[in-house]
Amino acid sequence: MKSLEMPYMAHIPYKVLSDKNLQPMAKIHFGCISGLAVKEGYCWATDKQFAEMHGVDESTIKRWNKELEKGGHIQKISENKPYRTQDGKMLWRKERKIYINRGFSNNSFEGLKNEPIVDRGKNEPIVDRGKNEPYKEDIPKDKSKNTTIEEKVIVFSSLHKLNISDKLKEDLSKVYTQDEVDLAVSRTLAWKNRENDEVGIRTTLKKAETWQDIITKEDVEEKNRAYVREKLNHLDGKTLGPYKVTIGAKYVEFSSSSQCEPKTFTFFEKDFIPLVEQFLQKLKKTLK
Repeated sequence: MKSLEMPYMAHIPYKVLSDKNLQPMAKIHFGCISGLAVKEGYCWATDKQFAEMHGVDESTIKRWNKELEKGGHIQKISENKPYRTQDGKMLWRKERKIYINRGFSNNSFEGLKNEPIVDRGKNEPIVDRGKNEPYKEDIPKDKSKNTTIEEKVIVFSSLHKLNISDKLKEDLSKVYTQDEVDLAVSRTLAWKNRENDEVGIRTTLKKAETWQDIITKEDVEEKNRAYVREKLNHLDGKTLGPYKVTIGAKYVEFSSSSQCEPKTFTFFEKDFIPLVEQFLQKLKKTLK
């Protein structure tokens, strides 16, 4: 993640300062956005970076952005771009650009693609426009051209596992990262008592930071049964060294007629799989 380099000046126009629908901190937040848009014509900073800058949580930043967007002062364009991890896996990453309205109009958002603003530098004098001189908008002369940019959304594939609307899939893919969505989908599918998939995915995403997966005894038992079916069923009734293997309805037993201590592992044990594998590894070494 790129580090933020704030310019010398932050621009907060009168139209923003006088907007009574904005919280005072939202106006200061706009100044930070406009300052960061100086170099490239748009602001690429994330909500997390803004939250650290202002000393607030990310939900507060989202609320300020929503106020500014509703007032016509900014517009956000997000798109999902592919990237390859170190192990060669292809994933998607959400990239967002925030454009400021050069005309600061509440009714239109023409000239969305801002050109980079020339930074005056620390000591260069600023030309006074005059007390009553109107602000000249950097808006294209040709009003006939449609400057609206349609946001292309790539829906994360994991969302297709849920019985939810296409509109909700697009909305979730806009707001959250692929890692967040994939994790929420897996938690939703594991939530057996969910009312429906929409409630499930919204709830898991809302509680993403504090969610604690609740694993029931039934879940543990089913996981261990599946392991036994796949890895141990072929050993039932057979002898491994001094032990005879017996697979019961709720346990795996390694009984012995010699001085070796018998071992019994029940399906309700959370550490059933690593304990069994550890025992088999030790037994394998003694049989060599």
